[in-house]
Amino acid sequence: MVGVWIALGMLVFLLFLLCMPAVVRLDVDTLRDRSDWKLSWIGIALFTSAEKGLFQRMAKHFPRKKKQRADTSEKTENTSKKINWKRYWYLFRKTSSILPRPLRRFWKGISVHGLTIGIRVGCFDAKECALTYGTVNAALYTALGLIQSMMRVRVKQVQVCCAFGTDRMDWIIRGKLHVCPLAALVALFSFAVGMAMQKKQHAPEQPEPQNQSETHIHTKALQ
Repeated sequence: MVGVWIALGMLVFLLFLLCMPAVVRLDVDTLRDRSDWKLSWIGIALFTSAEKGLFQRMAKHFPRKKKQRADTSEKTENTSKKINWKRYWYLFRKTSSILPRPLRRFWKGISVHGLTIGIRVGCFDAKECALTYGTVNAALYTALGLIQSMMRVRVKQVQVCCAFGTDRMDWIIRGKLHVCPLAALVALFSFAVGMAMQKKQHAPEQPEPQNQSETHIHTKALQ
């Protein structure tokens, strides 16, 4: 009985860990020439732009040995690329009918929090600056609407402004992307089930053996 309670406790703890989202924090500011990002899970930084993540520190202590590869001719490289492209195209055609459902389940586990977007359109010509401002606004809000239709997005601030006298475009992007590992596992399981069902449908059907009475009657009729 104690072993059952321990197994249940471990299962609940594992489900709790899988429900904890992995967070990708992005902070890009071209005005200050800053571009920082960090991937963390359960408050532990795994990868960072400053190479101070847990896995990055472990990789420094255990460097990988580089394997020496023989030089190949351009013809062999081109043929291998063609073969790879054909293989990828075949896999895409095979899985195109299965992907929509797993992708929908995966998107349900993704959300964006605290999204901040600021764009400053700079141009010396007022007419050209106004046209660029309209184009940037249309593209930005169209892309934002598309993203909001696919996942949950909590927008903090979105602003586009014009800046005469400068000939450059600056932008600020800040936000956190939350990805639930449990949703990724559910999507992977759904994809595996879809592949198994597809193989079962396309498998050739074996003819059923005839009964002994039917075969006996058939041989008598031939005689």
